[in-house]
Amino acid sequence: MVRILLPITMLLCGPLAAVRPCDPEATTYRLPITVLPSHYTIRLVPYIEEGNFTFVGEVEITVKATTNASTIALYYEDMNITGDPTVVSLAGYQELDVVDTIYDNCTSLYTIELNETLRQGQEYLIHIEYVGNLSDEGVGFHRDYYYTSEHEKRYSLLHPVSKSRLARVLRVFSVFLLSVVHTY
Repeated sequence: MVRILLPITMLLCGPLAAVRPCDPEATTYRLPITVLPSHYTIRLVPYIEEGNFTFVGEVEITVKATTNASTIALYYEDMNITGDPTVVSLAGYQELDVVDTIYDNCTSLYTIELNETLRQGQEYLIHIEYVGNLSDEGVGFHRDYYYTSEHEKRYSLLHPVSKSRLARVLRVFSVFLLSVVHTY
């Protein structure tokens, strides 16, 4: 299942992130609410061709710090970060140094550790680039196919969203912008 970078819903795994071993006894699945998102900009470039069902993506998340903290936790699953995440203070447009990233395989939590403290009430911009696979399992952002009247196989992209899930997403987020680039 592919989940796209949302602190309340989804995010991604990276080769640069340390992987925390799974300990079901000490598992907490709730996000620490150190930041609240207000705006997401997600860009996806899917590749839909035999032998290459992947996508390249990037996300910019505008968040407001709810407390003074030096970590940001996000959810993600079934993707890989392709570079270092960046965090920029929108108050002074200063980039904060990311000292470590940790991925918890049990909870799908991705934690960004910073060298300085986020200030309560201030806004920050998180930027992450990633890659993923377009599954054919019918879950999340996935691929499907159909045959034309000329018996040609054609692929399509789908992301089913239930009414209740959409209502939850719209209540939580003020702005959500998604762009998908066609690669044909």
